[in-house]
Amino acid sequence: MKNVKLILILLTIGYCLICFSCGDLFIHTLPKYSFSIQNNSKDTLNYLYSTSYPDTSLLPILDTSLVYHGTSILSIQDTSLIYPNTKHLIEIPKYLFPNFSKEGTIEIFLFNIGKFQNYTWNTIVSNYLIEKRYDLTFDSLKRMNNTIIYP
Repeated sequence: MKNVKLILILLTIGYCLICFSCGDLFIHTLPKYSFSIQNNSKDTLNYLYSTSYPDTSLLPILDTSLVYHGTSILSIQDTSLIYPNTKHLIEIPKYLFPNFSKEGTIEIFLFNIGKFQNYTWNTIVSNYLIEKRYDLTFDSLKRMNNTIIYP
């Protein structure tokens, strides 16, 4: 009986390990829409995107790159930063925006990093403190060679 329990425990652990490793592999191999932002400014930028067009407000944006404490932004993950005079690759999983290649518009919001250091998220949203907003279709991104050039 002890051997059967041990075998079941080992099989369960093995199964979990396989599932976790395949799940990670699955996430990294999901189809994505890829494009870049070329930051030709001297400022470090942060980007957020929304698929809620024509709603251009910042409220529907759920961003995991921002770490909040109440209404204050504590930190910004490096993955959403676009440093001065660099090109930054952005990949959006297709399952988040399944019909983008046929219809729809994606909104890209660019922020100066200083805004996040000096204002609460509520202030940024209510005063619309963005550097630039791009409303892009799949075709318009293709015409731009999948590169948004700022400024």
